[in-house]
Amino acid sequence: DETLRTIHRYEPQDFKNLTEIASGASAFVYYGRKNASKFAIKKFKNPKEEAIIKEIHLMGIVNPHPNIITFYGVTKLGETNYSLVLEYADKTLRDYLRDDTIPFKWESQLNFAREIANAISWLHDDKEIIHGDLVTSQ
Repeated sequence: DETLRTIHRYEPQDFKNLTEIASGASAFVYYGRKNASKFAIKKFKNPKEEAIIKEIHLMGIVNPHPNIITFYGVTKLGETNYSLVLEYADKTLRDYLRDDTIPFKWESQLNFAREIANAISWLHDDKEIIHGDLVTSQ
């Protein structure tokens, strides 16, 4: 497939300590390590090649934005279809807001809000993409 030829492919055995960290309507997300690097691996619940290729295409389009999770490539986790290899974020905004041990000044909160708004605006205005899965709780 031409779309997948230009995308980095990781071997499943490259990833150590795979642990499920999240689950949504369409996918499971796993934490994994490759050497000293941390990754999130998104494994689709009902993998349809067309939907996966569409998501890979979208991730390729949004990759250059500093406030959007980076897409590194694909792997196969024991299935015939691809899983996405993504940047790992150790916490969510909600985690930071609820963690009383981390000083989170109003200036930092405002900066986070600006970064989120900037990313959403960039998706909508520059790339004509609607996120469709923004949630406030988990």
